[in-house]
Amino acid sequence: MLGAMNSKEAKRSLRLMALMGCMGGAAVLLPVAVLAAPMQDNVLVYEPPFFESAHPQHAYDMVKRLPGFVLVDSDGAVRGFAGATGNVLIDGKPPSSKSESLEAVLRRIPAASVARIEVIRGGAPGIDMGGHDVVANVVRTAQATRSLAVEAGGIIARDHILRPNASVEWSRRSGDHRLDAALDIKTEFDDDTGTGGVATYARDGALVDSADRRQWEVAQTLSGRGSWEAPVAGGTLSANASVAREAKDEDVALFGADGETVHERKTDLQGELGAQWRRSLGAGVRLDVIGLQRRGELRAVSNSVEGDDRERFAETSDTAESIGRIVLRRERGQLVLELAGEGAINRLDSAAALSENDVPVVLPGGNAHVREARAEVALNATWHATSALVIEPSLAVERSAIRQRGDTALQRRFTYWKPRLALSRGLGGDDQLRASIERTVGQLDFEDFVASASLDRDQVSAGAVDLRPSRTWRASIAYEHHFGKGGAIVVEARHESIADVVDHTILRDESGQIFDVVGNIGHGTRDTLSVDATLPLAPILGIEGARIEANVDLIRSRVTDPTTGARRWISEDKPVEGAVSLLHDLPGGAWSWGVEVALGQREREYRLDEVRTESYGARVGAHVEYRPAPPWTIRLEAANITALTHRDRRDKYEGLRDPGAPDEIEIRRTATIPTIALSIRRSFGQGVAR
Repeated sequence: MLGAMNSKEAKRSLRLMALMGCMGGAAVLLPVAVLAAPMQDNVLVYEPPFFESAHPQHAYDMVKRLPGFVLVDSDGAVRGFAGATGNVLIDGKPPSSKSESLEAVLRRIPAASVARIEVIRGGAPGIDMGGHDVVANVVRTAQATRSLAVEAGGIIARDHILRPNASVEWSRRSGDHRLDAALDIKTEFDDDTGTGGVATYARDGALVDSADRRQWEVAQTLSGRGSWEAPVAGGTLSANASVAREAKDEDVALFGADGETVHERKTDLQGELGAQWRRSLGAGVRLDVIGLQRRGELRAVSNSVEGDDRERFAETSDTAESIGRIVLRRERGQLVLELAGEGAINRLDSAAALSENDVPVVLPGGNAHVREARAEVALNATWHATSALVIEPSLAVERSAIRQRGDTALQRRFTYWKPRLALSRGLGGDDQLRASIERTVGQLDFEDFVASASLDRDQVSAGAVDLRPSRTWRASIAYEHHFGKGGAIVVEARHESIADVVDHTILRDESGQIFDVVGNIGHGTRDTLSVDATLPLAPILGIEGARIEANVDLIRSRVTDPTTGARRWISEDKPVEGAVSLLHDLPGGAWSWGVEVALGQREREYRLDEVRTESYGARVGAHVEYRPAPPWTIRLEAANITALTHRDRRDKYEGLRDPGAPDEIEIRRTATIPTIALSIRRSFGQGVAR
């Protein structure tokens, strides 16, 4: 038993078990008495007993309860595979899908089939950190399992708007073969949905006009996905496929003497095929090959009617992405070397048209055809200098070529070096200090090359030209402290020095007319302080199963405004962002409840002739979950209980912005709507949580 071992023997035993799991050997369960234990100073192990009080249904329920761990989802907007993966691994491998969220992947893994979860802080043998400082590795058992879960429910908003939410998840494992699939339909109401008013004030503060306003925006997504894994050609092949269709409708009505209605309809269709093959070549050498193909199709139409005046904006966009990646990894003693190469080809074909009373309006960037070919080679190392110190140097070089055709013809080539050095140092117990410095290169958003219009706000933006990716030197330091049973706090400070900040600037067409456009505006900085904490309440208040979770970011950014020459924030940066939750699993395991407070937010957008400031108050939500029997889960959830007010202020100028007072101020206030969602989940088969 572990209790009879000394500390060194216990750590050695745990490390050996983890290595067996990471290298694909039979999974070994740790003694039931151990709830969370260190394998090394930089790795923590959480076994099923640690999560027992929460009675989790799937791996997602378990990952959410990891102390001090914040899930970072995969980013489908990032082109390529490097830098797009999230911070959760499945049996030591990242999911090969970019389109599917980590939540969806983890929900298909029954809790009963999870042997343990390893939280890796700074690297471990057999683990690809994917550029993250901390990752969670979900290790599954080797036993045969089969499960089916059906969830049905709906979401209701004010005015009796009822929409369905439902899903079917199925998985099967037998030896080295795995197969799973899922279908779901999901409905979401936008945060701005609600009723209120709009008022316009003159420079001297006098009221010019006011009217009531109503805005409703709802999106419904239907998706299907599946994955398969089996031994192939001496290795393991994982394949995935997914398709999703999102339909979004927005209706805005302005009531008054100059009444206006705007209706917008967007349909977004996305499909993906991916595969990953992993094989051990012996002598600590491993080969990974990844291939991915994505397709997207967007269709959007917006119509505005104000008296006898009509406006129409239409956009069509077709996108494609093809990725190939190969990674050769060698582990020798305390040193891990990794050589990675990746190539990606991306395409965007878009057309946008604006008309007023059926008369076409000139729109720079209305037709855009963008092609990007990008390649990256990286050499990464992980050196366990001591049992407590891990050093991770890496160097990557990225080369890309972007060709733009349509209203603007332009071709550019970029070559960037991206060095990185990260250190993690165990401080005894489970505490750790982490520091890193790196150079990152941003990706150009293809949508910035396309003209856009917001008929509700009478805003038109031209398509970008001569746009360069931003380059950032980032330095960070983090301290992680664990305490008690399940308590943790992580504090991180980051400083970013950004070259060629991408923000709003000015474009003049051949006739001299000016347009707002996304472009490079020079050097900027951003400082961030992040606090992530899990505080169990049993030692403080004696409330068993209760805890407080907090995730808060404090941000300050500065850049020189290209219009006024003054220093200001980077557009859309939020000074404060985060949430604080009180969660309680009641004794007996049948009931749990929680309250979440999303902190108030404020962000500004600096356009050529206006400053737009959006602000929200604190958003309160609550949920109650009842498990009458192990296979059943009934969840009632209320969001935005306080019906917070969304405030949208626009400081408008007749020409280019200047440091003086605006010529006109428009303020929109919207009392947003609460929503209530009910879901009933039933699990079948061996995957039912114990």
